[in-house]
Amino acid sequence: MTNKRLYNNPKFTTRRGNIFYVNFRLPSGAFFRQSLGTDSLKLAEVTMSRLMPYIPLVQSGAMSEDAFKNEIAGVRKASKRDVDKFLVHWLSMNAIEAKTIPEVGKSHKKMFPGGHIDVDKSIDQAAGYADYNLQQLHTGDQEFATLIKASLTLDNLQPAPEIIPDIEEASSELTMAKAMLYQAYEAFYRGDLLKYRQLTQTLVEQAEATQRQHPDLPRLPIKAFILGAEREMTDHSETVESSSDDTLHLKDVIKMYCTEKGAHWGVTLSRDNNRYLEVLLAILGNVPVKDISKQDMRRVWSVVKSLPKRTLPKYSKLTTQELLELDDIPEEDCASSANAGKHWKIYSSLFKIFLKDEKDILETAPTEGIKIDVSEKRYGNYARPEMKKIVGQALKLENDSPFKWVLLLLAYTGARRSEITRLKDEQVRKDEATGRHYLMIAVDGGKTDAAQRQVPLSERLIECGFLEYVRGKKGFLFSRFAGNPEAFTLQFKELRDELSIPVLDDYGDRRVVHSIRHSCISEMISKTSNHVLVQQIVGHEHSQSLGITARYTHRVPLSDLIYVIDNLEWL
Repeated sequence: MTNKRLYNNPKFTTRRGNIFYVNFRLPSGAFFRQSLGTDSLKLAEVTMSRLMPYIPLVQSGAMSEDAFKNEIAGVRKASKRDVDKFLVHWLSMNAIEAKTIPEVGKSHKKMFPGGHIDVDKSIDQAAGYADYNLQQLHTGDQEFATLIKASLTLDNLQPAPEIIPDIEEASSELTMAKAMLYQAYEAFYRGDLLKYRQLTQTLVEQAEATQRQHPDLPRLPIKAFILGAEREMTDHSETVESSSDDTLHLKDVIKMYCTEKGAHWGVTLSRDNNRYLEVLLAILGNVPVKDISKQDMRRVWSVVKSLPKRTLPKYSKLTTQELLELDDIPEEDCASSANAGKHWKIYSSLFKIFLKDEKDILETAPTEGIKIDVSEKRYGNYARPEMKKIVGQALKLENDSPFKWVLLLLAYTGARRSEITRLKDEQVRKDEATGRHYLMIAVDGGKTDAAQRQVPLSERLIECGFLEYVRGKKGFLFSRFAGNPEAFTLQFKELRDELSIPVLDDYGDRRVVHSIRHSCISEMISKTSNHVLVQQIVGHEHSQSLGITARYTHRVPLSDLIYVIDNLEWL
C-alpha cells in the first residue's frame, strides 16, 4: 500500500487508508510516522496545530520520540493527586453503598413482588467476598493497584515509577474498605445491627477524612445519602446518564466497563483485558460508541488476527500503536487465532453483554452476527505415570492446604480450573437416593447449559478428608484462588518442576493445568467406553448423532455417573 503525500494543509501529514498520520524526517534520516487516529481533515488540522511546535524539537533532538508520542496521545505523567482522585471516589462509593444496604429489601420488593431474599445465601456470599479481600491483604495481592493503573491509562495518564508506592498504598486502603463493606453486608443479614452501624460509620468517616485531605478534588456527597436523599440523587444520575448516551465515546464506555467489571478480574486477566481494549481503542479511535458498525468490527478482527506475538523480543517493547503500524509481519511471528479470539471475546462482552444487555445503551451490538475463525490451541495430556506422581505428591500435603484440594478435585472430576477454584460450600451436597456426596458445578452459570451439572465425589477424596476440610467453611472454599486462579497455576508449575515432568509431551504439545482435564477425560473414556456419561460429568454438550431423538434425551441421573468416577483412579 502506498502513502499519499498531502502538500496542502495540514503540514507534516500523510494519509493511509483514509487515516491521517503525522510524518516527518528525523535527524538520523529515518522517518517518524504515527497515526492521528482520525480520517477527518478538520480534526487532523486541529491536532496538528497542537503538535506543530514540538516537531522542530524532535528534529533537533531536544525532545525524545517517546515524549512526542505521548503528546500525540495527550498522555501526561500521573501524579499522586490523580491516584488520590481515584481513592476519594471509591471510598465514597463504598460508604454510600454501606449506608444504603437497608434499601436493598425495598428495591427487591419493587422488582419482585411477592419474592423473598435468601438470607442464608446472602450471608455466605458476603462472608466469601469479605474473606477474599482479606486474603488479598494477607498475601499482598494488589488487584486494586492494577485497576488504578488501568484507570489512569484510560485517562491518558502514565503511571510513573515514583507514584507506584502511592498506588500500592491506595490499593491496600481500598481493599480494606471493600472487606469492611462486605462485612457490613454480612452483619446486616445476620441481624447484628450494632456491628453493621459500626462498620458503616467507619467507612463514612474514612471517606470523609480522605475528602477533607483533598478539598480540591471532585467528590460524591455522602451526607446527602445519609440524610435520605438517595432517591433524588439516583433519579438525577439516571437522567444525566440517559441524556448522555448518544454522546458516549468508546473511551468512556471502556472506562465504565473496566471500573464495573475489573474489580472481579485477577491480576493477569486484568492486564490482558486492558491490553485488548487498548488495541480496540487504537484501531477505532475515540469514536461515539453508537457509530461503531459491524463493518468497523470486521476491520478490527482483520487487524487483531494479524498482530505479532508480544512475547517475542523484537515486539515486546513496542507500543500498541507501533504494533498496529507494522507491515509484512512474518507468518511465524503472528499470534495464534486463539489469542485473537481472546480479543474478540472481551469485545463481545463489552458491546453485547455490557452496553446492550446490561446498560441498554446499544440496541444492537456491532459484534453480533460476525463469524470469526478461531483455531483453539491444543494442549497435551499427562500420562498415567505422571498423573500418579502429581496425585501422590498432592496427597502428602497438609489437609488444610487449599492447593491440595484444588489439585485433587481437578484430578478426580475432570472439571475446569475456574469451576474448582470458585467452588463454594453450598455446592458440596449429598444425594439422598444414593448416599453419595457430589459437587453441583456452575450454579451461577457456565460456558454452556451443559456446564451446570452434578459430579459425584470420588471415595478417594472423602477418605482423604475433603469433607472435613469443607466443614465450617463459608462462601468460597478456596478464597486464596477464587479471584486469582493464576496463583494456583504458578504453584502447580513449581510442583510439576519438582516432579521433573516435562512441559511438552512426546508430540510437542504443551502441558498446563488444563491438561489434567484432558487426562481425566481420556482415562474415563478408556475405562468406561461411555461417551455420554463422560460428556455429562465434564460439562460438554451431548453429541447430536441421535438426530431428532436427542431432543427427547435428558440428563443422566447421578446414580449412573458414580460408575464413571469410581473408575477414575490414579494410584
